[in-house]
Amino acid sequence: MNNRFCLAGALLALLFSTAPLRADDEYLVLDRRADEFDRWQERVDYTYGTTVIAKETNVPMFVLEEQRTRSHFGYGGLMIANALALETGKSFDEIIALKSSGYGWGRIARENNVNLGRIVSRLDRVDGEFRQAENKSEVGEVKTKEKVKEAKSRHTSDKPTRGQGQSKVKVKTRGKVKEKHK
Repeated sequence: MNNRFCLAGALLALLFSTAPLRADDEYLVLDRRADEFDRWQERVDYTYGTTVIAKETNVPMFVLEEQRTRSHFGYGGLMIANALALETGKSFDEIIALKSSGYGWGRIARENNVNLGRIVSRLDRVDGEFRQAENKSEVGEVKTKEKVKEAKSRHTSDKPTRGQGQSKVKVKTRGKVKEKHK
């Protein structure tokens, strides 16, 4: 019987000791998502990416450009910093000052009582738009390759076509004009 109480006590202690860890894990999500978003820069056209972030955060593109130059943030940092600024009522500069002082995105959110769900929802919407853009560009590349193959196959027949060496040359011999295939 004592063993059961000890086991139950140990399980309860384990359960309560991991509760703060799970809360911390929730806030680490923002830091992970920022890293994921920074990888989009390699796969999505820069102008398109900035346009999507501008639409989601209501920050004009020229302001995002200026913020990017000043902060050296990628898509992830720009998106999260501006989303946190919207949710907290603080300026972008106040948010990047916290980030520069060593705070992670999750800690900034937690200390400002920001609902992570709203930030994550914004990230999900932008991520979805980036995925659509990537899929469209891949489809476009495939279609372009198919068109090139199709065009090449049209020109591989045995009979010559215009632009591939077929020409008629008029030759004048002793007053008569003859057409000669070259």
